[in-house]
Amino acid sequence: MKKYIYILSTLITIQIFAQENNFKLIGNFSNIKDADSIFICNVVKKELVPFAKTNVVNGKFTLTGYVPYEHGYYTMVTTHGKDTLYGNLFIEKRTVNYSGLFTKYPIFNIKGGLYAAKIYAGHKDPRYGALRKQVMEMEAKETTDEEKLTLQKLQQKLGSYMFSVNKNWFNKSHPTYQLYTLYEFDPRTNFDEFEKAATTFTSNFPDHPEAMGIGFAYEYYKKEKTKKEAGLSRKSRVGTPYTDVTSVDINGKTHTLSEILKTNKLVLLDFWASWCGPCRAEFPHLRIAYDEYKDKGFEIYAVSLDDSNNKWRKALKEEKTTWINTIDTQAWKSQSEKDYEFNGIPYNILVNAEGIIVGESLRGKDLEKILMKEFTD
Repeated sequence: MKKYIYILSTLITIQIFAQENNFKLIGNFSNIKDADSIFICNVVKKELVPFAKTNVVNGKFTLTGYVPYEHGYYTMVTTHGKDTLYGNLFIEKRTVNYSGLFTKYPIFNIKGGLYAAKIYAGHKDPRYGALRKQVMEMEAKETTDEEKLTLQKLQQKLGSYMFSVNKNWFNKSHPTYQLYTLYEFDPRTNFDEFEKAATTFTSNFPDHPEAMGIGFAYEYYKKEKTKKEAGLSRKSRVGTPYTDVTSVDINGKTHTLSEILKTNKLVLLDFWASWCGPCRAEFPHLRIAYDEYKDKGFEIYAVSLDDSNNKWRKALKEEKTTWINTIDTQAWKSQSEKDYEFNGIPYNILVNAEGIIVGESLRGKDLEKILMKEFTD
């Protein structure tokens, strides 16, 4: 990993050497006194690509470099023999001093700059400190599935304290202002305004770290709008026959949906991947439902769309699920994706013994509600 980071950072440093440095970070984090390096990164095809690096000495560092836009950038801190720490620092085109704790749930004290102190002001809220302590204590112990669901809600609440941006802190020509204006529009219900804001953003800031993702979102919703106007939108699969699925488990054994249906009253076909946070956030709900109904004729047939067996196996060890776990390493090129035409995960369908789909895209307690109805009728 370090060799990979070193090569990337060297290449990118050479590419931007001619550009004049426009930011300076002065850091002093008491919890990283053993760290050796800090990296500022962009996200390229879901990979973190460093573009600025410096050494850390006794928790202190001074990092200079060039950024085209002021923005929150992913940050990595590496320590020999220990796991890499990941975080987010808002970089401005000026000198900003960061101190405190660089952790999963940071505590930043900030001097200098125009925006960073406002963005991370929630760290000074006593409620943030109390909630941070509660979350970290829960994460450090074994938790039941019900506790995991509670923990998820607390983590989401904590996130609102960790990083909060008010677009009105910025002038209207600033990319952050236009970015957060864009997020105010729901492309499913207000596509015209979303289109206007998205095209303005990507044309004004084509090399902004968020531009590529916004471009993909715009093209997706544009196609969906065209399909809807032409009457070609995919309709709900509820009430229609299932299409068979074939995949292999960790031992290389082949499983098919049709075979699983022969011995069960209801089967949930669940598509997920190790890198999909929302997918894994659903697992506590799935475990609760599975434990309640597995002896009554309910089964879960999980199909991972990971393109790496190692990442999938690692996720299985972490999640400790007991239902049927399989993988299709064709991922987004798989036959299942073509047959079911889903554009994102988590995606699932619930199929009854007659082969009819009785539920689709069931999230949270939606699955438990429909299982309760099906098993009590």
